[in-house]
Amino acid sequence: MRKLLNYVLFSLCCGIILGSCVTARNINYMQEAGGGIQSYGDSLSFSDYKLKNGDYLYIRIYAIDDNLTEILNGSAVVGGTIQGNRIGMSESPVSELYTYLIDQQGNIDFPLVGKINLSGKTIREVNGELEKKLTRVLMDFSVDVQLVRKYFSVIGEGNSGRYPITKEKLTIFEALAMTGDLGQYSDKSKIQLIREINGKTVIKSFDLRSVDIINSEYYYIEPNDIIYVPTMSKQFWGITSLSTLFSFVLTTYSFGFWVYKLTTPK
Repeated sequence: MRKLLNYVLFSLCCGIILGSCVTARNINYMQEAGGGIQSYGDSLSFSDYKLKNGDYLYIRIYAIDDNLTEILNGSAVVGGTIQGNRIGMSESPVSELYTYLIDQQGNIDFPLVGKINLSGKTIREVNGELEKKLTRVLMDFSVDVQLVRKYFSVIGEGNSGRYPITKEKLTIFEALAMTGDLGQYSDKSKIQLIREINGKTVIKSFDLRSVDIINSEYYYIEPNDIIYVPTMSKQFWGITSLSTLFSFVLTTYSFGFWVYKLTTPK
């Protein structure tokens, strides 16, 4: 009977250990495809971001005519107050007078020009359109347009939060590094990217462990992206080291032996 108990406990321990150990293959980045790690075709294509309703634009006009540039640059806005749909930005004192919110109709209201629909346009297209419209009132001028207040979010296992996009091209690895990397029990094989495309919310799933990520559509982060990081199912057992393994086996065996003693007639 005792031999049978030892066999059952040994088999149980082996089954649980083999099914719950967190290995380097579960957590390491930049691994070759195969053996459960996804392969992705060369679909990398960084295209200019298309503006959406709710985006913020920094717009500043440089010209010889000081009076007109004061009007166009909104120098009357002080202390973060609102004039039209210009909104002061506390993050940057330099840009707080020159920031516009794209409203729910996709427009901004620009001085001496009126409403301009910018939704779906790139920054280059906005720059060109403003230059075209301003030639009616200005000569010898230049336009500076930038997308500001750009953020991405991370939720799930690890350091959830909302983080600023500080450069034009932010990769998935740079984004996660800003959060302090993923948690120990993050399921990197099932990362989900929630993104708005053509007015619709799209959810894309990918394997972050794959080296092919660097050539795929998942490599670059866009403003307002949400990265969802699920928890690994093996977290319950938490066998990540030799000491944890030894402790788990000893505890299981001790419990089984205690049950055996209680149930065996004397």
